[in-house]
Amino acid sequence: MKEYANHPLSDLFPIIPASELKDLIADIKERGLQSPIILYEGKILDGRHRYEACNQAGVKPKFETYKGDDPIGFVLAANLRRRHLNESQRALIAAKLATMAHGGDRKSEGFNQAANLPMDQEKAAETLNVSERSLRTAKAVLESPRLAKQVASGQLSVHAAHEQIKEKEKAKEPKPPRVDCFNRTIPTDVVPDWDRAHDIGVELQSLVSKVKCRVALGIKDEELAFREITNPTVSDAEGLHYTLSQILPHVVCPTCQGRGRKACMTCRQRGWISKYLYGAIDKAKKVLIEKGATK
Repeated sequence: MKEYANHPLSDLFPIIPASELKDLIADIKERGLQSPIILYEGKILDGRHRYEACNQAGVKPKFETYKGDDPIGFVLAANLRRRHLNESQRALIAAKLATMAHGGDRKSEGFNQAANLPMDQEKAAETLNVSERSLRTAKAVLESPRLAKQVASGQLSVHAAHEQIKEKEKAKEPKPPRVDCFNRTIPTDVVPDWDRAHDIGVELQSLVSKVKCRVALGIKDEELAFREITNPTVSDAEGLHYTLSQILPHVVCPTCQGRGRKACMTCRQRGWISKYLYGAIDKAKKVLIEKGATK
């Protein structure tokens, strides 16, 4: 028996789920093929799933040749009538039409004329009842066969697929160098330790703040549990909060620049110093400058 390939217009629509094909095979086995398979240009224009089901059911398929002058209109009408497609699936079909109109799928001028192509984006969007914005988004998704397949099957929205593409493209972009509070570049090997110290410092300061607030509230409300605790205890918590600021990175170490940190006594092998230590160093420099000026 002669085998027939699918026409490009037929492939505009997604294949049906395996469960639906299984039901179709069972139905054709029991009742035979009810609707003939439509051929156009020697290929299957409509009925590719019926054709597959006939082959698997062992039933001889029946064919008819399309004789109209609007094959694309025929395909759209036939499939949109019996297929329950969501907006994303329709946007993908519209994008395929717009791509096909520019020679994306077939470059034959005769084919384009016979199929009422080219179809511009506005017309394609209107025909499939989607916005031009969704169509443009779907065109970008077509660049990823994997994501396009998920959209076509209804597993993923076209906008969600597009977001994945944008995230992937963003990940490929070179990241700008990390900088400290004075816009000086943080050496790459220092960055992980810098980030770790920042997270630890913020976490501990947050815990101390909660303790301080709870103690202050207990003293203010004269709760029995806080009778032995006095206000200086709150001051001690404030002091601890300030001390913990020495964990937080502020600037790249001015002595080793973060590159010779293993032997640096200023930053103690960290590659950075805190705002507290930076202030102390800056103050010491000013004192030395003043002493030099008075001599």
